[in-house]
Formats: sequence, C-alpha cells, structure tokens
Amino acid sequence: NLLLKVTRRLPLKFFLFPGNWMLIEVVPFKGEHLKEFDMRILDAVSYNANQHDEGVLKSFEFEGNNITLIIDGKIVGMGGVILRWRHVAVGWILASPEILNYKFTFYKTIYRHFLYLIDTCSLHRIEANVLVQYDRSMAMLEHMGFKIEGLMRKYDAEGNDYFLYSWIKD
Repeated sequence: NLLLKVTRRLPLKFFLFPGNWMLIEVVPFKGEHLKEFDMRILDAVSYNANQHDEGVLKSFEFEGNNITLIIDGKIVGMGGVILRWRHVAVGWILASPEILNYKFTFYKTIYRHFLYLIDTCSLHRIEANVLVQYDRSMAMLEHMGFKIEGLMRKYDAEGNDYFLYSWIKD
C-alpha cells in the first residue's frame, strides 16, 4: 500500500543561535503555502512548466511526507517525497531566494527529513529531477548522497532539459 502514514510530531519549533535568535518551524506542507511563497527563479521555471492543479497539490499534503520550513514567520523552503511505488519515491525541494541566508539550516532540515522518510517508508530509492542549469541544487543533492543517472531531454511541458539523480540505499 503506497499510502503509508508517517507518524511524526509536527510542527516542530526550535530556536538557533543565542544572541541572534531565529524561530524555526517545520510544519506539514499545505498547497496554500505556495501562495505565500516567493520561489527562486529556476524553481519557478521548473514549477511553472508542470501542471500543479489543486488535486496534485492535495496529494503533496499527505501527512508527514512533505514539509515546509518557516523561519521567523516567513516560508523559506519546502520539500519531501511523493511515493511512486513500494520503496521508491520522487524527492522535491522548492526554496525562496532568501534561502541563501539559511543554507545550512535548510540543508540540515531537508536532509534529516529525507533520512526520516527513508526509514519510516522503507525506501530504497529516491529520485530527483533538476534543471540542467541549476548548479546549486545539483551540489546539494550530491552532498546528500544522490548520484546523477542521466540527462532527460525536453522533459517538461516547456521543453527544458533535466538531470535525473537518485539516492540508492546500499
């Protein structure tokens, strides 16, 4: 059954950096978060080139698999996985331009969430698609242990090329 219920206490709230306090919240992803969200340019290219109607966004809201990161009341990023079939998922991440101010926090939050999902959903493969010109996203995926598998030519509705990455459990 692909509809695995992930049981984890969300939202999480914590503070970082004494003397320069930030309120960091990790909450379940909701489609409405996209209305309050300013995406990075290349994230917007990828997002806008694919259909995201209300039904698609509702499927992303499956409790526990997808999260939104809020720092000091502002959405700075979101991500998670969509289960493709048993033990296999597609990972996704969207970030705001402001993420450059919180790179380490964002990376650690997403990485820990992926590790949590790998264990909870018994995943042995996570795939991710990245626009070929998106060096920062490729570097982040590679740092998380993803390997490039190949080029997907004219992959989206706008004819953009993507690289396919995968993380494989050894």
